[in-house]
Amino acid sequence: MKKENKGLLSNCAFLIKFAYKTNKSIFFSKIPQIILNIISPFIPIVFVRLILNEITIGKNIKLLLLYVVLLASSTYVVNLLGSVLNYFVQNQTEITVRKIKNHLGEIVMNMPYCDVEQPQVRDFIMRAQDGTNFLQVIEQLSGIITSFMTIVGLAAIIITIQPIIFVFITLVVLFKLFTDKKSRELWDKWRPIHTPIVRKSQYYFRIMQSIEFGKEVRANNLQNWIYDKTNKNTKDYINAAVQHNVELQRNNILPSIANILQESAVYLILAYKVVFKGMSIGDFSMYTTSVSTFSVSVLSIVGAISNFMQTGLFVKDFRYCIEIADKSKRSDGKKLSDIDTGDIVLQFNNVSFKYPNTERYILKNISLTLKNNESLSIVGVNGAGKTTLIKLLCRFY
Repeated sequence: MKKENKGLLSNCAFLIKFAYKTNKSIFFSKIPQIILNIISPFIPIVFVRLILNEITIGKNIKLLLLYVVLLASSTYVVNLLGSVLNYFVQNQTEITVRKIKNHLGEIVMNMPYCDVEQPQVRDFIMRAQDGTNFLQVIEQLSGIITSFMTIVGLAAIIITIQPIIFVFITLVVLFKLFTDKKSRELWDKWRPIHTPIVRKSQYYFRIMQSIEFGKEVRANNLQNWIYDKTNKNTKDYINAAVQHNVELQRNNILPSIANILQESAVYLILAYKVVFKGMSIGDFSMYTTSVSTFSVSVLSIVGAISNFMQTGLFVKDFRYCIEIADKSKRSDGKKLSDIDTGDIVLQFNNVSFKYPNTERYILKNISLTLKNNESLSIVGVNGAGKTTLIKLLCRFY
């Protein structure tokens, strides 16, 4: 577990540095938003307590109206500032996603074609292409900071009434951490099953929907074959998805029960304080809201950390693409622009070729010579190796 967390945290740290290098403005626009999100939960907690206590105990109309006006105006200002900040954050988010996607595209374009054609690498590229995951890391990080600061303030309020409530909520959170770890393992198990099936589905649907493939589908009577392949792939996906969702739901049953027990215990303790210890209605409202907000904030920070760790799985794919591109850069050969094409000769001498991870030879003992200003037509049935021959001529392999 420690090794897994270290790897995920390392990947997330890598992505944060990468996003900061890509667009620093996204971080500077998030700081005021974080501060505002920390302040906003305490506004109703404080003012509702003052209002209720004034209604039931103080009964000062002028003071009551002042509290109501302050609550309404502060809520309005916070919402207005939140809307303005959200606009700037979303704008910077779109810019960052676009830059990251462009960078990933450049990385893939610089990878050797033979690597890009490998199914495993295609799966990694497909998972790395979702640029929104980059911003999820930033959102999750800001959520962790916001929830942590909120928890610190609310914990001070809760401990003043009943430390046992704080202990009880902490135990529920620890239990939630355990179940979140299990959920993360289920998602990690699901990803290598999900991606190849989706990639195949996209391939089959592209064949069925694109006019360019219509001629070969009709000429070779492939419509039933494509339908059967698509149908089988769809059934595989549904079966895998159902099993995955059942496992997730089963894992979420106990945390839901724990949350219900937590809320019941808190209300019983506070009700006892009101009936037997003389707690005011305003204090009761403040404490119940504080406990509820504290519980939500703790679960939010647990969820944000869990999602942060889970996003690290995506980052691993993105980082893998970059590492493959760096490792597979080739220095042999020359660019076409560096070659004197005046007297060039292309020659294959007894060439045989099979693709990686297969033992079937696509080409065997092929020899040909093509001189400058000569034309050569290559004909053959589907699968005879025409495209493979061109790939070898282009040094894709």
